[in-house]
Amino acid sequence: CGRNPLLAYFVAGEQAILEALILAQANLPDCAEARAASLQELKHTLSWVAYREIETFCALCQVRNQGAAGGAHQDAQHAPASPA
Repeated sequence: CGRNPLLAYFVAGEQAILEALILAQANLPDCAEARAASLQELKHTLSWVAYREIETFCALCQVRNQGAAGGAHQDAQHAPASPA
């Protein structure tokens, strides 16, 4: 439904953390493989935490419960089925 405030929270958080990682890596010797691995690990971990938190919040959603009766709201609209 897109009403979960954690959706925007985690997008902004991911952007800030990735930017911090890039700035920290700028002072390290150039090693493209290590940088790419760090970036992938950070993105994977953030995705898993975001998915778990968003799903928890969505489980409490009153719109989800009303949608089941009205048929207009689908559970799949709340959050991705798996971490991205």
